[in-house]
Amino acid sequence: MLPQSRGTTRLTKYARRTFLRRLGLGAAGGLIANLPLLESLRVSAEAPGPMPRRLLVLFTPNGTILDDFFAPSSDAALKLGRILQPLEPFRDQLLLLDGLSMGVSALGSGNEHQRGMAAWLTGQPNADAGACGRANCGSGRGGWSTGPSIDQLIAQQHAVATPLASLELGVRVEGSNNRHRMSFAGPGLPVAPDFDPRSVHRRLFDQATPELDGQLCVTDQLAQQYRELSEQVSLADRARLEAHLNAVEDIEHRLRRLASAEQCDTRPPAPPKLDVNDERRYAEITRLQIDQLVAAFRCDTTRVASLMWSGATAKVTPRWLDGTIYNDFSYATSMTEGFHSYTHDPYRDQTDAQQTEVRNKLLTIYRWYAESIAHLLGSLQAVTEPDGSTMLDNTLVVWGSEVAEPDIHSFDRMPFVIAGGSKFLRTGRYVDYRGEQHTALLATIGWLMGLPRARFGHPDFARPPLDDLLR
Repeated sequence: MLPQSRGTTRLTKYARRTFLRRLGLGAAGGLIANLPLLESLRVSAEAPGPMPRRLLVLFTPNGTILDDFFAPSSDAALKLGRILQPLEPFRDQLLLLDGLSMGVSALGSGNEHQRGMAAWLTGQPNADAGACGRANCGSGRGGWSTGPSIDQLIAQQHAVATPLASLELGVRVEGSNNRHRMSFAGPGLPVAPDFDPRSVHRRLFDQATPELDGQLCVTDQLAQQYRELSEQVSLADRARLEAHLNAVEDIEHRLRRLASAEQCDTRPPAPPKLDVNDERRYAEITRLQIDQLVAAFRCDTTRVASLMWSGATAKVTPRWLDGTIYNDFSYATSMTEGFHSYTHDPYRDQTDAQQTEVRNKLLTIYRWYAESIAHLLGSLQAVTEPDGSTMLDNTLVVWGSEVAEPDIHSFDRMPFVIAGGSKFLRTGRYVDYRGEQHTALLATIGWLMGLPRARFGHPDFARPPLDDLLR
């Protein structure tokens, strides 16, 4: 069954304008482009139309420890591994997808982190030129991905509906090469994330231009004149006027997209000035970016967003964590190495005290990311939509990484978690796909978000959507 189309049923443009003028919020009173979705702005007092669907892509680096991430069950009941315990309150809103292979990452060049980063949202390999894979370029040079990413294709589909087609955020992104880009507008066209909360706030909420009021007033007057004139002319001329009116309304729409969320009552306060590269502020910046992302959704500034922590081969030293945070992952020594370095220290032998110490440090880092994502999901769930559902119900949250297991750089059993989207997904389940290509998930995401039902990715690995995930 084809997924329901996205969008909201609102008042007609002129009825909505009249309502807003009565509130003093028309063109003469200020910009209204990012007014939050309100029950009052619906077509009728009865049930509102479908809520807009949103896509949120989350990236955490260096894969995971699969034995503590997945908790397979023969009855498909959802059981969470120790890393994912912070997501327990959202059990009914989760899909834990096991067994997806990112086989296309065997193509391309550079190291596994580069190839995985290029492929995980595009289903395509990277080009054979670019940044060194390892020291002295021993693994070759890996370039940008050779295909558009699924989030950017969806953003193009949604571009006319919101001021921003998409919003790409980061937390202490460590560079600007192919390890630090996951969204692509097209082959070789990376989209950079913004990892400065103050810059994000200015872009989202502080771009109002007073000149727009006068321009919007002119388009209002032109629209009124066209409507009055259409009552006095022939049907043929009326069709021509209708075409002109559509053009005027398109201009109005473009003007309104230039307006900021200045008058959105859910906008967060401006973040403090801080050093975005300071590892000690990593957790603080995470919360700031999450708050702004949720506000952007609430203000309907965008319906497609992503959040990337660090980038592939994250070298951040997690100085904000210690061995007392999680009782089941305790460790005695401080975090003194970068995250990526710990993944290449031996950690698999749990009878060895030193390896257990390293493993618990890694588990602490991985769980902290899960805890941050739980905070994000809680923030989405706390927003009630006009139809009584929550924002989480209407948001497809996709969480993944560039590799499966970091020490061996594997691409089998990629760690994918889907959250939210319970309006259109059969959530609350563990599903083992036993080697299915991850491009099937990308095709599913595109289909759910309004793209044509089709295979996605490199021809040798492209697969159709996963029908069993849908309601």
